[in-house]
Amino acid sequence: MTSNDIKIKIKQPVTLEEISAEIGISRTTIYKVLNNKGEVSDKTRRIILEALKSFNYTPNNNARNLARNRRYPITLIDFVSKDATYFAPTIKNGIDQVNEEFGAHGLTVLHQTAPADRHELQIDFINEAFNLGIKHFVIAVADEKLLEKEIRKLQQQNCEIILLSKKLKSFPELTYIGIDEYQCGRLAAEVLSKSLGRSGVIQTLCANESTSNTYTLSMRYSGFLEKIKEYPQIKIAKTIYKLKDEESIENAVKKTCKNKEKIGFFDLTFKLETIAETLDEIKNKDKIETFLVGSDLSPEIAESIKKGTIDAVIFQDLKAQTILACKLLFEKMCYAKEYERKDYFAKLEIVMQENLKYFN
Repeated sequence: MTSNDIKIKIKQPVTLEEISAEIGISRTTIYKVLNNKGEVSDKTRRIILEALKSFNYTPNNNARNLARNRRYPITLIDFVSKDATYFAPTIKNGIDQVNEEFGAHGLTVLHQTAPADRHELQIDFINEAFNLGIKHFVIAVADEKLLEKEIRKLQQQNCEIILLSKKLKSFPELTYIGIDEYQCGRLAAEVLSKSLGRSGVIQTLCANESTSNTYTLSMRYSGFLEKIKEYPQIKIAKTIYKLKDEESIENAVKKTCKNKEKIGFFDLTFKLETIAETLDEIKNKDKIETFLVGSDLSPEIAESIKKGTIDAVIFQDLKAQTILACKLLFEKMCYAKEYERKDYFAKLEIVMQENLKYFN
């Protein structure tokens, strides 16, 4: 067979005229549905949306947006976490990528971060954005009770709201992008139990509860306790609660290690690097076998994984969650592409020494 014998058929994008001829509905009506303009019956709208989906039609809005200088504003509101220092910077990295990828197409992300000691500023950020005419919000809520009234107001004004990283009990109907906290706890229990060889003692270290971490702590710990029942050979030490600073965490680790047993640590302090540093110090003095499992990944945590002090972390890719939240709202505004109103659970991945290089 020669090159002259090969015929390549290039599939051209379907046009609105072709869709119109196929379903017997005028191009003008289809245009109304695409741009959410004018009155169209629910039945006709449903037929058009199904046809657009079946033809995999994507309007070429990019050139049109540039020509008309059309903007699609989104407000993303987050906060500086007292527990997890990586939280706000990681979200910013996601926003930077979103702006780089979609900024030329009209997307504008107004990013507002409440300081660690001023989480109430999230209320002002919401009101400022709404007064600017913005009706699409991505919110990582620091305090559910504090923002409940404001979120209700946004709902009453038909604003689009996606919850990022923090699921809210009062708003189960809102789209959530983050991890399944309960499943995260179960996975940690399995990893730690198998690292211990199905024997030994597990010590859970838990942060002082705050308005931003109570749900996370309770769900992860519930999942952990449920899964650990499958390993009856392992002893469960009494959980050490209310560890509010590095000193209290160091003291708790040192006290636990005095028993000289094979110990597995489950971190719920969000200060995994502090536990690792303390274990390094202890191991240099005493021959004690320890295993440490926690969540998330930062440069400091990565170094401890390389050294072998931290055995595994459960990674959730907060940056990817941020990008997805912004992308869903952008596509709805720009392309009239509806997203599923559901929980988008991020894939949980186990990071250890051997695969750390893929996550750095």
